[in-house]
Amino acid sequence: MKDKNQHAVWLRVGGTLFVTEGEMEMLMHSEKDVASYLLHRLLQKGRFEPNGDSYIPADCVDAYNQNYETTYCVEDVEFSL
Repeated sequence: MKDKNQHAVWLRVGGTLFVTEGEMEMLMHSEKDVASYLLHRLLQKGRFEPNGDSYIPADCVDAYNQNYETTYCVEDVEFSL
């Protein structure tokens, strides 16, 4: 959770999710809100390992600049975790 000294920026993170067979079934075949709730719960429990291609999209950099009056170069910022 963010504190008063932190700013928000959207980031797409690639990685591995650790699931049981039943959880995988729910993720793949449940209603979207049920699958989303399960995913959120798994992330909160730490059953995710960031280890893939990740990036901050250029439009998110632009929004960050506008929100926080910064001048970062507006381009995709890529990471390989």
